[in-house]
Amino acid sequence: MDSYHSMNESNYITPNTNARITGVANGVFFFVGIIGNGLVILAVISSKRLQTSTNAFIVSLAVTDVLASLTQPIYVVVKWINYYTPRLETVCQIVTPIATTSVGCSILTITVIAINRYTLIASPYRIYPALFRAKMNILWITLLWVISASVVILPPYVFDFGKFGFARDEHTCISVPEHPSTKLYALLVVAVFYPLPLLTIVVCYVGTFIRLFAHNRRMKAHGYAQRTQGTTPGRLNTTSNSLDIETKNDKKTQAQSFITPVQIQVTKNMFIIFIALVVCFTPLTVCSILQECAIEEYTQTIAVVNSIINPIIYGFKHPVFREVFTALIKRQDVPQPSFIWSSIKKKRVVEQPGSTSL
Repeated sequence: MDSYHSMNESNYITPNTNARITGVANGVFFFVGIIGNGLVILAVISSKRLQTSTNAFIVSLAVTDVLASLTQPIYVVVKWINYYTPRLETVCQIVTPIATTSVGCSILTITVIAINRYTLIASPYRIYPALFRAKMNILWITLLWVISASVVILPPYVFDFGKFGFARDEHTCISVPEHPSTKLYALLVVAVFYPLPLLTIVVCYVGTFIRLFAHNRRMKAHGYAQRTQGTTPGRLNTTSNSLDIETKNDKKTQAQSFITPVQIQVTKNMFIIFIALVVCFTPLTVCSILQECAIEEYTQTIAVVNSIINPIIYGFKHPVFREVFTALIKRQDVPQPSFIWSSIKKKRVVEQPGSTSL
């Protein structure tokens, strides 16, 4: 047996300062990720104003981030333990693909949201309704999970292409360097989850920006803003959908969206999403390609940050999400409560001591 797994070596593991520092960060990420993404899911469940077909992707994104957050306590234990046991290998072979799948699915979900945004602006009456109906959204979400799980799990566990395990030097769970196909496996995962989605996101957002600003200039040139002041046929919907731009039901009106202050804020949010994705995943991508990386523990930790900031980008910066979050935190009535939420509230009132039924 090679030195990596040699049982002749002492079972004592030399403490790794980098691992322990990132381990503390993993513990913090667990609490922040669960609370933030849990609020996003609860907000959509509780309020009809957030129960839109597009927000299905926001919920799916929150679920992937919750799953990634749930793996963080295990990383804390793995990074702080100072005694090697074969069980560490088993733990790493379970938790690493789960974490990688959830992170990969998160990236792919952000990519589909970018496609959603572009088709909404480019073809709101033909392509957008065809691609993003409620049933199609379910298909999209299912497909994203299947692709992510297949890319991460099938190669090492079905085809013996790559292998997950515990690295004693790095003191964490990673792809085992000694496996002959580990580097190729890392390249496969990186290719599927980073450059291709990133390119798609860039193309979609650039196209969205170009169309929005071109439309704005065109409307100004025709005096559209002055003639329709206060009654624009298309405006950003800030009350029912976190991503969609509302248009008149009358399809004869081809005007799409006039750039309002809210739309400018959405544009800024898109830019933040793009920057956050690049900042969080570029270091890990480089390390995965190089294999020999002295700061791999830190790059893994930085990548997890993306699961924490998503609720801020998609939730706290959106007025309706913010309103529902505030109501939930303060235990107040949420705006336009859903049937499920109303039923829960009624049940709690009935079960309260001293309550009476009329």
